[in-house]
Amino acid sequence: MVGSFAEAIDLANTTSFGLAATVYSSTPENLRHCREINAALVWINEWQHGGVNMVYEPWGSDIPGASMPSCEVSGSV
Repeated sequence: MVGSFAEAIDLANTTSFGLAATVYSSTPENLRHCREINAALVWINEWQHGGVNMVYEPWGSDIPGASMPSCEVSGSV
């Protein structure tokens, strides 16, 4: 458990790996911060949109050369 959404993002970003992340929130202010998460893909209020067979570019130490996180804004707030 964390004390704030900002603390959750900081905690998530402490790892050198970042294949994917999922954010569940009904607060639009929190959802706007999804781009701050160092992950190749960030799902919002859903998980595995597009299916488990989709191919995504890893982030960080997962594969050298990955440089920009995606922020797929779909689902409902």
